[in-house]
Amino acid sequence: MSVSTPETGQSVLTVADLLALEEFRSGEVTVAAGGHRLGNRVEWVHVFETPAVSEVLRGGEFLLTTGIGLAGMSPAGIEALVAAVARSGAAGIGFEPSHADAGMLVSACRAHELPLIVFGRDVRFVDITHVVHERLVSGELQTLRRAVSLQAQLREAAREGLGPAGLVAALGSVLGAQVLFERIDRTRIATSPEDGLDVTFLDALDRQRQRLPTALGSRPVNPGCWLHVLSRHGDELDELALDEAAFLLSVALAAQPPPEEVPAAERARLLQRLAEGRAGDAADVVRRARSVGVDLSRAALWAVHGRGSLERLERLGMDALVDGRRAIVAVRGDVDMPAVARDLVRRGAVTAVGLDARGGEPGQLREALAGAERACLVAAAAGPPVRMAGSLGALRAVAGAVLAGERLEPRFDEGAQRVLEALVATGWSKAAAARRLRVSRQRLYERLAALNERHAIDVDLPQTRVELALEVWAVRMAELAE
Repeated sequence: MSVSTPETGQSVLTVADLLALEEFRSGEVTVAAGGHRLGNRVEWVHVFETPAVSEVLRGGEFLLTTGIGLAGMSPAGIEALVAAVARSGAAGIGFEPSHADAGMLVSACRAHELPLIVFGRDVRFVDITHVVHERLVSGELQTLRRAVSLQAQLREAAREGLGPAGLVAALGSVLGAQVLFERIDRTRIATSPEDGLDVTFLDALDRQRQRLPTALGSRPVNPGCWLHVLSRHGDELDELALDEAAFLLSVALAAQPPPEEVPAAERARLLQRLAEGRAGDAADVVRRARSVGVDLSRAALWAVHGRGSLERLERLGMDALVDGRRAIVAVRGDVDMPAVARDLVRRGAVTAVGLDARGGEPGQLREALAGAERACLVAAAAGPPVRMAGSLGALRAVAGAVLAGERLEPRFDEGAQRVLEALVATGWSKAAAARRLRVSRQRLYERLAALNERHAIDVDLPQTRVELALEVWAVRMAELAE
């Protein structure tokens, strides 16, 4: 019913909107004057039956009258009244000719370009004021909700700890705006969108620097930076959001680690949020990653977990989010990630690596990181040193249980445990296990006989071997996970 701006959620009610209301349409209204001013903004509806009305107007009122107080006025008096009402900023007059002829107002309203709406039949002013005020209050409520939402989204971005680049990306998103955050020497720190600003923004920025009128909103950000925003609507709420963002950016700059650590720290914080499933949907993940200098779009995404630091992945020129032992890598072309992982092991950066590939779907990165961690634990416990999450078999559940905090108390003593580990590691070859333990084959047979008798098992049964292997690796994984 009202003219609204979808981007802001604010409601702007005009005289033309009033004419579309059922309460007006059922009153068989006609526009007797000021038809070219039906876009006047209506901020309130007020009923008046006294010539003194102009003394209480603040501007934006749509006035309703039956003309009872105007019937005895002279043309000069009518002219003076309408002039005063127009000067006060009234939106227009709604006239129900119950006690006077509408013609007495037409000439004056035309002269002062004030819309005059004449009802063709009796109407209830109370119904009109009720419905209009309800819409006006609703619009104010929408404005308030948007103000609260803007502040909440910006503060949530600050709490995420993604630094200035993340805040700039959030500001651009919540305002639907182009944003530039730069140092006082005009070197860029971050932009939104991340892939650059368009000609309209650059023209506005150029005009501002020439001290010419511009739609660009700018704020100083300490220490020594400027925030520039070109919004699609540029209302009061955008100004408040700009102030809030400038304050939060000042705080973010003060809390930053040393300059050489900023990119790595911001990427590590984003990876932490991905692991916790708190980085938003797929589009949000890609946007946030770009804000810290990593492009996760149009690539195969690999989750990597290592026993040791994965910092070397950043030095290989890959798009990678690295946080100590874990990483997300965007792989393009024919890069062989298992080969990259084996190279990390060979160079001594890590002792074991787990990998999980999820195609190009950022929304699955949390599960991929968990899968890579399980694969890494299996690789460290059972080998080989590089493992794919999809090839763990029954060990997948064992690793998941260990990482979830479940601990299996070993039922075998230390000596029996070593014997079983040797058998499992050698594929249940007793000769190879004896060599591994540095005992004679006969001595191994004696130990196995004692183990079978004590625990009422038969290590030669296939099902028993499967169960014992899982138990051996569960105990080993639990030791490594501590």
